[in-house]
Amino acid sequence: YPVRAGVVVEVTDTGEGIRPEDVPHIFEQFYRGEKSRSRATGGSGLGLAIVKAILEAHGVQIRVESTVGQGTRFAFVLPQRPDPYASHPLVRQRDEGRAARGEGRS
Repeated sequence: YPVRAGVVVEVTDTGEGIRPEDVPHIFEQFYRGEKSRSRATGGSGLGLAIVKAILEAHGVQIRVESTVGQGTRFAFVLPQRPDPYASHPLVRQRDEGRAARGEGRS
């Protein structure tokens, strides 16, 4: 959903949740939490580490909230980027013309 700073992206589930002692480690490479459940559900423990690395490369932090037995929520804000064409001469000319006529920008 949009916010002043950009767009909030949330991923929420109603699964088992993540144990509090595991939360600080879930973004570490190859971390898979409780060993007995990890074997049954599979996975390599790389997915969240990759997500975090990509987001941090773009200056974005990811947050996680989890309650055992209720589920987990991951959230991050994708920052709003300036319009790359705003400084193009034709766009400036169009916008100046609209401003002179009292029209809004679209």
